[in-house]
Amino acid sequence: KDIFDINNAVDYFIFINLLTAFDNTGKNIYVARYDQNSTYFYLPWDMDGCFGTDWEGKIINNTTGKVYNTFYRRLVRDCENNGFNEKLKTRWNYLKQNVITEQAIMKIFRKNHDILYNNGAYEREEIAYEVYEYDEDHLDFISTWTNTRLQFLDNFFNEECIPAGV
Repeated sequence: KDIFDINNAVDYFIFINLLTAFDNTGKNIYVARYDQNSTYFYLPWDMDGCFGTDWEGKIINNTTGKVYNTFYRRLVRDCENNGFNEKLKTRWNYLKQNVITEQAIMKIFRKNHDILYNNGAYEREEIAYEVYEYDEDHLDFISTWTNTRLQFLDNFFNEECIPAGV
């Protein structure tokens, strides 16, 4: 806790699990700090392979995978009062009230989709990349996938903590 920002660790764990960002556990991740006296924190980058697709954009439709790295495998066993697991449950149950909902997530997707669609970005992609094909129904897939994923995560993040060594 003196070395790594635990609140950032909680948020990042929720983030990579929400997106099923398997590529962002050991690669496609930066560990940073502001200066020598501050704690470390995670920064993601290269978010290909999220929301039910792989890094090439192909649908994999995995809604039940748990996303860990070795650091998180240790942290989820922290069952102390005000430890990682308690912080995770508290943060998740707060965020799921209005921030991490299917409606809130899809609002962001639809807004960005509409901007790209209205500016001809999808048409340009089809011209630039032979294998690219605009899929009008992909937002429906993401919506269904997100709803199912949120149900899985609600169970996962609210599981009883099993202490290390048990």
